[in-house]
Amino acid sequence: MITVIIPAYKEYENLKTLIPEIRDTLNGDLHDIIVVDDNSGDGTEGLDGARIVTRKSERGLSSAVIRGIEECETDGFVVMDADHQHPPSVLPSLVKSMRSHDLVVGSRYIKGGGTKGWTAWRKFVSKVASLMGRPLCGINDSSSGLFGTYKSLLEVPKLNPIGFKIGLDIYNKLRKRSKEEVPYIFASRHFGDSKFTSKQVIEYLKQLVLMYINIMSPKQFFKYCIVGTTGIAINFSILIGLTEVYGFHYIISEAFAIVVVLFWNFSFNKFWTFKA
Repeated sequence: MITVIIPAYKEYENLKTLIPEIRDTLNGDLHDIIVVDDNSGDGTEGLDGARIVTRKSERGLSSAVIRGIEECETDGFVVMDADHQHPPSVLPSLVKSMRSHDLVVGSRYIKGGGTKGWTAWRKFVSKVASLMGRPLCGINDSSSGLFGTYKSLLEVPKLNPIGFKIGLDIYNKLRKRSKEEVPYIFASRHFGDSKFTSKQVIEYLKQLVLMYINIMSPKQFFKYCIVGTTGIAINFSILIGLTEVYGFHYIISEAFAIVVVLFWNFSFNKFWTFKA
C-alpha cells in the first residue's frame, strides 16, 4: 500500500479529475492521497477523495512535498504533479517497480519516455538540467518530479525545503540504493498556467552547485573551480567575438555562449572533476 503526495497551488480544476483517476488506476495499491495545498482559496480544501492539508504560512513545492511525507501513514509513497502532466496511467508500473527497488523515478529520457507539446527550448533546458544532475545520483532524468520511495529510507528533517526540485535531493541521498527508471510521456497540463519560470531555473542551478560542493573532496572542489573559471572565460570570449567581430545581436551571442559553456562544464566535470 502506498500514499500519493500531490503538492498544489491553485490546481482545483485539475485535482477534481486527477484524484478519481488515481483511485481508479491504483485500486488496491492505494492507501491515501495527500494534497498539500498552499492556501489556494480556489475550492481545493473542499475536494473529496483525498486528504487535503492546507498550509497557511509556508510556500514552495519542496517544503510541500516534505510536509506530505511527514503526513504519510504508509512507508511507501509516490510524489506527482497536480496538473496531469504526470499521467496516472504510469502509476501501476511505478508501484510495481517499488516492490523490488528502493527508489523508482518516472523518466522522460529512457526508451519509451518523452514529452508532449514542448517547445524546442523547453526540451533543451530540461535535458541539460537532467544531464547536470545525473552525476549526483545516476538517474537519467534527474530533474523528474515523479518518483516513489520509502519514508524509512529518508531522514526527513534533513531534506532540503529550498527550491522546487525536491526529487534531486532525494535521488542524491538514495544514490547508493537500488533504483530504477520507469518511462512515461510528460503531457500538457489540463487547466491553468505553467509554473515553470526562469526563477525556477536559477533556483535549480543554485541547488546543483550546493549539492556538488557538499559531495566534493578538496581536490574535486579545486577542479570544479577551474572548470567554472574557464567556463566564464569561454562565455565572455564567445560573447565578445560574436557581438563585436561578427555583428550578432548580443542576446543571440549570449544564448549560444550559454549552450557552449553548459556542455563544456558538464563534460569536464563528468570526465575530469568527478572521474572515478
